[in-house]
Amino acid sequence: MTDIEVRKNLKDYNTFGVAVEAKYFVEVENETKLNELVSDAVFLSNNHLVIGNGSNILFTNDFNGLVIKSAIEGIEVECEDDDSVYLKVGSGVEWNQVIEYALQNGYYGIENLIDIPGDCGGAVVQNIGAYGVEIGNYVCKVRAFRLSSPYDFIELSNKECRFGYRQSVFKSDSFTNNYLITYVILRLSKHFVPNFQYSGVEQAVGDKESVTARDVAEAISNIRKDKLPDVKEIGSAGSFFKNPVVEYLKYKDIIEKYNLKVYPVTAVECKLSAAQMIEIAGYKGKRDGDVGVYDKHSLIVCNYGNATGEEIYQFALQIVEKVNYMFNLTLNSEVIIW
Repeated sequence: MTDIEVRKNLKDYNTFGVAVEAKYFVEVENETKLNELVSDAVFLSNNHLVIGNGSNILFTNDFNGLVIKSAIEGIEVECEDDDSVYLKVGSGVEWNQVIEYALQNGYYGIENLIDIPGDCGGAVVQNIGAYGVEIGNYVCKVRAFRLSSPYDFIELSNKECRFGYRQSVFKSDSFTNNYLITYVILRLSKHFVPNFQYSGVEQAVGDKESVTARDVAEAISNIRKDKLPDVKEIGSAGSFFKNPVVEYLKYKDIIEKYNLKVYPVTAVECKLSAAQMIEIAGYKGKRDGDVGVYDKHSLIVCNYGNATGEEIYQFALQIVEKVNYMFNLTLNSEVIIW
């Protein structure tokens, strides 16, 4: 393939803005290009790494192989009935474009996920979630291309995607970098029911006789802008850590000691706020050179200038160690470390 680039700087391809280099780099605009790629000598003789918009990855080193970025565009109605619509979305479509398309056409369910950086393929891999909604609840089917012989396309149902908290089958060892998502089929509703699971959203919408999906999306967008940095101005990847799920009785004493927020998950398990623990540990707003924790939200680890990926990673490890020391639990990264 003549469009494979050599020694590509990936600074503009990761939202941390880390300046690392890929030995080879290619953007794939359609499924035909994928079929061509797997017969190319560069592909066959190098390790490969699949990325989306780089909104959930931290590069700590150059990549001595081929980076493959999905650039598959397009949103179209595959089929519909009186209650639902099935949208076929290219994996390279920016997630906010999907939200805007749905809002403009009266398709509902995902409006609470507005302003999450990244593309549609990456959103599925990560099972993005916010304000009471996860994309996994709206994925009907995923089409992907196998990047290992025999090269072919597969289609996975919602169940086969194995969605969990910031988790999917595409993050498992057998799928990571072995498959590239090409299209996602989303099932959305034609009937709007506002999701006010998070009380702050209803308050932000205000006292209106008739609330629209646009009202909800704009309210959430404003909430996010108030507490999260713009990745175009400050390098970050959103929430760096997952909220830990623990056995309530095992952590009852620590929960009471620090007055930790508790979100029930099962009869015996609960979710704790990683942001609250990081703040209690003294890291909210803390900086070390060009690396730091955002002063408005302690889950956001930021690159305030020209920090390296390794510097960001080491700073994150400091947070993990301090939280482990204080609360006797290990925070797991939501960001993929590479």
